Amino acid sequence: MSAASPRAWYIVDDVPDAAVGYRAIIDAEGYIVCNPSPMGAANARLIANAPALADALAWALDQIDDDLDLDHRAALDHARAVLTQALNTTAGDNRL
Repeated sequence: MSAASPRAWYIVDDVPDAAVGYRAIIDAEGYIVCNPSPMGAANARLIANAPALADALAWALDQIDDDLDLDHRAALDHARAVLTQALNTTAGDNRL
């Protein structure tokens, strides 16, 4: 698995027609990734940075793939499986 090209998501605090304090997450093309909700700032930052986190994890997994003992190989395989599961979700409009 190799890291994909960077994908940016952005937090929008001033959502038209939404209650004060509602945030949305949009992608670089302006599509809504996470509908407006009263999510906290920390949650919004985590969601907005999910694509970059997935890319960083995929790159790191590729870098540490060589010369691993069996315990480390199992940990690497588990991390890859979790990343694959996160990237292959069918819930909602995912752009990961």
